[in-house]
Amino acid sequence: MGKKTACVFLALLLVSTLQLVVRIPQVKAWNETVYIHADGGIDPPTAPIQQNWDLYTLTGNIISDGDGIVIEKSSMTFDGNGHTVQGNYGGNGLSLTGIGDATIRNTNVQGFYYGVFLAPASQNTISGNNITANDIGIVLISSSDYNNIAGNNIEQNNAYGIYVDSSSNNNIYHNNFADNLQQVFTSYSMNIWDYGYPSGGNHWSDYSGTDSLRGPNQNETGSDGIGDDSYIIDPQNKDSYPLMSQYPCIYAIAVQDVKTFPIGKTVVGQGFTARVSVSVVNQGHFVETFNITAYASITVIKKLENVTLNSENFATVTLVWNTSGFTRGNYTVSAMASAVSGEAYTSDNTFADGVILVSFVGDVNGDGKVRVDDVLAVATAFGGNHGGPKYNPNLDVNDDLKIRVDDVLAVATHFGQGP
Repeated sequence: MGKKTACVFLALLLVSTLQLVVRIPQVKAWNETVYIHADGGIDPPTAPIQQNWDLYTLTGNIISDGDGIVIEKSSMTFDGNGHTVQGNYGGNGLSLTGIGDATIRNTNVQGFYYGVFLAPASQNTISGNNITANDIGIVLISSSDYNNIAGNNIEQNNAYGIYVDSSSNNNIYHNNFADNLQQVFTSYSMNIWDYGYPSGGNHWSDYSGTDSLRGPNQNETGSDGIGDDSYIIDPQNKDSYPLMSQYPCIYAIAVQDVKTFPIGKTVVGQGFTARVSVSVVNQGHFVETFNITAYASITVIKKLENVTLNSENFATVTLVWNTSGFTRGNYTVSAMASAVSGEAYTSDNTFADGVILVSFVGDVNGDGKVRVDDVLAVATAFGGNHGGPKYNPNLDVNDDLKIRVDDVLAVATHFGQGP
């Protein structure tokens, strides 16, 4: 370890000793350092860890004034199972020394001098952990190379989010670096800080760039949830695709409602038109472009292409259904928004609501025939406009949002049709 590194560690130790940090409340838990030895044994054997071959699962919280869990075994998986390893601002939360091919996941690590410590330890995976309120979140030193550090929340650590010295070729991506005193310290190291485009790199709470461009070179029009400029760590280390939102990034379009328009229209004359109102929401973090398709049962009514919607915004579009060519009968009205790239859950991309009857022209009450009561209904509503008290969408035969002579004539012309 160089003089520069030693000085930094000494300064941090003094800060920790003087307790110039915010203490966090401890939780009821096991109180002792736990070892997973090279032969696979757990020491002490009564520690809250369940072993299943090479899988070690934490079954309760651990508190320690020294190290939390010391892992001496290679080729194993430690699953914190959502539990907490908590320190008193001394020692290492999870210590990996001289091992490889180990996976550390799903663990809350807080209140230690070093949250996760690798020295030297190579070809390991640190993923899905919450590493918060330590002096240093993650430490990689002494040729800890070729590790994967991905999908972690590294937040509110009192000195550095991650400290890397003399350790290279590590893949560090999809982490959330938030509100650490300094996000990263690097020395004599060259690492990879993103997973390429469009997967992206890390989210940095102190990133001040904008997102108005997209593409691998960030030179195409339109945002993509990735910063237009790299996040520079030092001359040899940069995140080329910093994430604008915290990981996991959400890509999600949902159809929230489908209704005939005007609301309440349940009958349309064969060959005339009805309208379908579709409400969609972009629940994700990014501007999305997608298609909306409306259906009458399984038959396509209309397709609207290249709908663009900003993050967390709503839109309502109206599609016209021309019933020419549709046989008389009941049809379920539905709509589907096409899945966008990266969308994990698509069950809410489709919404069905309501049945509309395609019937004889002039059958305004939906009984399958055109009789005197249909004529009287339209005549009584004569002069009504959409939104007014006399207006009934079923009586608006030609779908022009008003009830006039042409509606009365349409009913009269087809008088007597039906069984």
